[in-house]
Amino acid sequence: MDVGTFARGIVAHMRGILICSLLLGLLAMAPSLLLPPTYLSLATVRVVPPTGQDYVDADSLATAVEWYVALADVNAVVEQASELVQPPMDANEVVRQTALVIGEGPGEVAVRGTSRDPATAVSLSNAMAQSVVTAVTEDEALQIGDTTVSLLRSAQPANRVGTHPVTMFLTGFLLGFVLLATGAALLHRHLNWRLTPRMLKALGDEAGVPVLTADDDLSAYLALKGKQGSQAWLATAPGVPQSWWSDLEDRVRLLGGASEVESLRPGGTVPADPAPGRVYVPDPNDGSASALGVIAATEAPALVVCPSGQRAKALRKLLTQLGEFGVRPLALTVAAEKDEMAETSA
Repeated sequence: MDVGTFARGIVAHMRGILICSLLLGLLAMAPSLLLPPTYLSLATVRVVPPTGQDYVDADSLATAVEWYVALADVNAVVEQASELVQPPMDANEVVRQTALVIGEGPGEVAVRGTSRDPATAVSLSNAMAQSVVTAVTEDEALQIGDTTVSLLRSAQPANRVGTHPVTMFLTGFLLGFVLLATGAALLHRHLNWRLTPRMLKALGDEAGVPVLTADDDLSAYLALKGKQGSQAWLATAPGVPQSWWSDLEDRVRLLGGASEVESLRPGGTVPADPAPGRVYVPDPNDGSASALGVIAATEAPALVVCPSGQRAKALRKLLTQLGEFGVRPLALTVAAEKDEMAETSA
């Protein structure tokens, strides 16, 4: 598949791709809007060297940090934190909403508190930090290498965690657009899409045939071609209203492009050297092989008219048959009602 075919498949389905991508973006954004936000606050404690020492070597310091991080699972630490937090809460909730992790600086332990309420998140972080310091200071069994810990920084105001709703929307929209556009481009030629003006334009580009869906543009084009030679008007299938044919004939005659419209039945004679302005219409005009044979005998280029609601595969099949019969397509159009055309072209 070349780039042009890939791009035409995307353009033909652009409206559906955009609508579905917007829905995916809204769906991705929904949880961050509907669920209460979560807030995170951080306090920091640091390892204090043994009495009489100014520092702890790097390996011992790293070991000490890992040791004190593990205090998050010690019952005495958790229970004391549950009493210090405001408002007090169950120890299991404290375990669920706090964590001790290795801090950014050497010898630092970060104390994390999370909650739906920013003030509670700050209180949790401070309570757990104070509980760790108190427990280590009072219980030598919780110390390692004669080190202790002290509070380095109290908890800062809590920040909202999680991805911003706008970011979620853009992520969902862009991801959906890429996937849908790729799928539409790859499946464009294989699925039996309903013909809309946009889809017809894509098929016309594939076949190298002009596509005219506006009444004025179609009439002017046919009138111009009628002044240069004869032409045929061919329906791809039954279902084009007679009123549509009559209206088209009136408009082209008014512009001086149709001097005579002649119905041709299978087996009938075709006038030799037809004059410009003559229009041939097979009878019946249903896209059948007999109708194609009649048009082929005139050697006139054919306006290909699709009834409203036709599918893409039927048009592709007929365009292939036109080539087999030696009929050159003049233009493609859809015989849809005006309000339908306005809706599908939007």
